[in-house]
Amino acid sequence: MAKWGEGDPRWIVEERPDATNVNNWHWTERNASPWSQERIKELFKDVKIPSDEADILINEWNLVLKWSGELTEGGKYNGKVTIPNLSEENDISELDIQVTITENDEEAHKLKEIMIRNGKDVIRDKLSQYVTGLKLEFSKV
Repeated sequence: MAKWGEGDPRWIVEERPDATNVNNWHWTERNASPWSQERIKELFKDVKIPSDEADILINEWNLVLKWSGELTEGGKYNGKVTIPNLSEENDISELDIQVTITENDEEAHKLKEIMIRNGKDVIRDKLSQYVTGLKLEFSKV
């Protein structure tokens, strides 16, 4: 143990004239917005939700994902998926994924239930890929 006033040199962070953040010792702020927008667009572009009863396609995002679907034997509908708590601090399995649909009839509710049942896992998988990529891309020195 070091004496009072004599710091252990292993724990002293020296000022560097080149301001290099060696081994990411210090927290630094980096703008991940452009990368995030492109990566999420790439991950969710034309994603299809698997079901024998319907065709559902995610076609736009703003962390409100817009989706459209058509029952195999029925009408075509639109809806939204809202993800209010996407953060590296929350586990992907704990995400609150809210599914809504614009119409209010029996077929629309059936399609919404299919989206909830089959779509949430697809969305979680895509967001997991995004968070992993974000950490890799922005934890580099």
